[in-house]
Amino acid sequence: MHTLAQNNPHLRYIVENIVTLALILEARPWALGFSDMCLLTSDTPIAIWNRPDDEDQLRAAALSDILLPLDPHRFLFLPGPATRGTDRRKHVDHLMHAEGAIGFALVEVAYDVADQFVIHHPEHDPWKHWKPNSPGQPKPWDGQTHSAPQYILEYGIFPPSQNIERRWTVEHPPPRSPDDVHL
Repeated sequence: MHTLAQNNPHLRYIVENIVTLALILEARPWALGFSDMCLLTSDTPIAIWNRPDDEDQLRAAALSDILLPLDPHRFLFLPGPATRGTDRRKHVDHLMHAEGAIGFALVEVAYDVADQFVIHHPEHDPWKHWKPNSPGQPKPWDGQTHSAPQYILEYGIFPPSQNIERRWTVEHPPPRSPDDVHL
């Protein structure tokens, strides 16, 4: 592996930093989330909120919220220090339900951090409900210089004695018109 990594800067970075990154992520609380809104995935499968192109990606992973879509209605969310705030329940692993505007926000973030491609399961089309209108994260390699969107997510968590209803992993809310969306 060491010989391979010498000739590939991307692989070398991974090999040099994988242990530190694993320790950073292992120390963070994880939220297993369920979304009423159909979720996107993209060519950037893990979204580091507010610092996706930070020069110090280890610092970005330690300080930012991180989103990893798992399937059209489930995701992992690692709340950063600001999102955890003073809610002690968010300092440990927990369950969350991304309903309504929170689901829209998750689609927006996936859309914003995508470099080129966004995808969704054919039976779980988020565009039926809402389409992002953000310019997305700037792409300096394409000459884009606009300000990067910033995100803050407020959410409640399930009490330890409750769980998500199975139906929210297979049912969809009815399609909305753009006039019905109020964020």
